[in-house]
Amino acid sequence: MHSRASPMRAASLLSLALLIGCSPEITSDAPRDAAVDARTAVDASNPASDAASDEPDASAPDASSDPDAGPDVARSVGCTSGGGLAEGEHTFTLDGLDRLYRLRLPEGYTRDRAWPLILALHPNGGNAGYWDGTSGDRAIRNLAREEAIVLVAQAREGDWRGDLPVELAYFDHVIDELEGALCVDTSRIFSMGFSGGGSFSGVLGCMRDDIRAIASGGAVIYFDREACVGEPAAWITIGAEELIDGRAQFRDFWRDRSGCEASSMATDPAPCTAYDGCESARPVHYCQHEGGHVWPAFGTQAAWDFFRQYF
Repeated sequence: MHSRASPMRAASLLSLALLIGCSPEITSDAPRDAAVDARTAVDASNPASDAASDEPDASAPDASSDPDAGPDVARSVGCTSGGGLAEGEHTFTLDGLDRLYRLRLPEGYTRDRAWPLILALHPNGGNAGYWDGTSGDRAIRNLAREEAIVLVAQAREGDWRGDLPVELAYFDHVIDELEGALCVDTSRIFSMGFSGGGSFSGVLGCMRDDIRAIASGGAVIYFDREACVGEPAAWITIGAEELIDGRAQFRDFWRDRSGCEASSMATDPAPCTAYDGCESARPVHYCQHEGGHVWPAFGTQAAWDFFRQYF
């Protein structure tokens, strides 16, 4: 057993250096929120170790045994050498901080198949329970139960703005752990969230190069736009009563990053629109719902459908 430094970790550490060298733009998620600056850098000399061995298991199935495998499926090391992870809550210590996440495996999980991975991020002031239900308007677990792994994340102090490098290191650790222990399709990692969780989904889409698409509600820009390395597709929802400049800037950043035009046409579900002229692999959909700073009732199903076009 030995630790490994993945290309993604190297890219993330480089991105952290860029992030720390600049002053990230942080706008509040809601009127009550106060903007804060990223504080301390992650110690690049102490990357989180990965429990999985890099040595292939000759008895494990290869990609040809995956019924859903296509030419663009990227199978994680866990597909050959992974020992699995238990369903439920996982705790660990990273850089002296106690952290946790909740893992929800699809029914019939097997390492014979590379599974998409969905990261679900709660709003600031919340916790992992926000996305961990099996019924109601936020039941992403129920939608993904046969098709994807769901990782329900939790911010260190319930607030994703507290320390961006620390939270990026958290995702480095948990994604590495899942990819080492489970069979993950590393070309199909998605991040979704509301308010602070939607904003940090934008951070992941910007600062990591392995996020295929994001779904963000009521979000603002936390990241330094000049430091972005990721190019995800984006599904964005904003309430008509909360459409302040900061949220419009978040929407427009992802629209412009995909090379879209300002014009759009209606798409499912109403009231969503798809921007015209986007790069084909990186569409951007915008859904302006009635009301204020809330996750809309149609949001989880719409985000799931947006992600699922890449399965």
